[in-house]
Amino acid sequence: MEDTINVENQIVDNNNYSLENCEYKEDKWNYGIDILRMISMAMICILHTLNQGGVLSHCNQNGIINWNQYYMSWILEIATFGCVDIYALISGYVGSSSKFRISKILYTWLEIALYCIGITLFFQIKYPDLIVEGTWRKAFMPIIFNQYWYMSAYIGLMILMPFLNMGLKHLDNKFLLFFSIFMLVVFSFLPIHFKQSVFGLGWGYSLIWLLLCYILGGTIKKIDFFSKIPFYVGLLMYVLMVGLTYLIFRTSKTTQEYVNYNSPTILLSAIGLLICCSKIKINNKVVKYILKLFGEATFAVYLIHVHPLIWAKYIKLYSQTFHMTDNPGVFHLFLMIMLGSMTIYLGCTLIDIVRIYLFRLIKVKKWFGYIDKLYDKIPIVN
Repeated sequence: MEDTINVENQIVDNNNYSLENCEYKEDKWNYGIDILRMISMAMICILHTLNQGGVLSHCNQNGIINWNQYYMSWILEIATFGCVDIYALISGYVGSSSKFRISKILYTWLEIALYCIGITLFFQIKYPDLIVEGTWRKAFMPIIFNQYWYMSAYIGLMILMPFLNMGLKHLDNKFLLFFSIFMLVVFSFLPIHFKQSVFGLGWGYSLIWLLLCYILGGTIKKIDFFSKIPFYVGLLMYVLMVGLTYLIFRTSKTTQEYVNYNSPTILLSAIGLLICCSKIKINNKVVKYILKLFGEATFAVYLIHVHPLIWAKYIKLYSQTFHMTDNPGVFHLFLMIMLGSMTIYLGCTLIDIVRIYLFRLIKVKKWFGYIDKLYDKIPIVN
């Protein structure tokens, strides 16, 4: 049986997934989307450094604000806040035209469980005092106990993908375009403008918002609306939306209403990056291989550094190691933020590359492929 690799619903033959065979399905593989995944995960690391890392809180200590540090940090915050929207848009952009595979859900669950159990075991040995009642139960059932809000929502999205794809396939393009505009107004602009989290949106921290972004990403792919828009227009759209969000932030008395996942300007900035990166063409074999490998590893960067034990022990307020008490200059602080964020990103990526090669060695996806065969034989499915 053919062994496959599925990276966010992009399927390649594992036998051809090598440096020498990077031309495999070259016309179908969008390497720009892998680049966008990497950018999105790097943005998540920066976002967590600014917030949970303690940079923003340091800029406003005891009511005394270092304005230069404060505004630089918030520009970074706004520029990276579209990361979750990007991931959901990619899922729809790529997954809406892919065949549903139950093995994808199982593989994702296995990866989540592996890191939850492995990290908990590490802490059980090294920091046993941090293991409390219920920790192991959550490690074995991370989705049920909502260890990661995004992963719990994403697994729900994966279960609903075949139904969403069926709708995207059969609905008229004009209707999908109308629905996308309607969604932007009703689920994004109005709630943000009136500062109300309605329809269970949770300011974008919800399955509902991921579903809406998935539909939007699938619609963009189906109607091919941006096919003739050049690379720089998408980049310009991103810059303008980030600039508009920052302008609203600077002038608004309530400061943060437009800095949310379901903010229209944040969503449009994410769409701008999707347009921009989808235009990127890669020809070098080595670069293709690295992009595929690093693109697959992005998922684990989130799983590792956002794990509650890692989060509490290493991530929370870790920016204090930047010697922020010495009141660093803006450029120095910027460099420290980027260095800290990229250390998280690359460290977690290297850990997962080991996991990727181990899974290939024991042919995990090949065994899950047998489950796909059994699933495809169910009469009601076909």
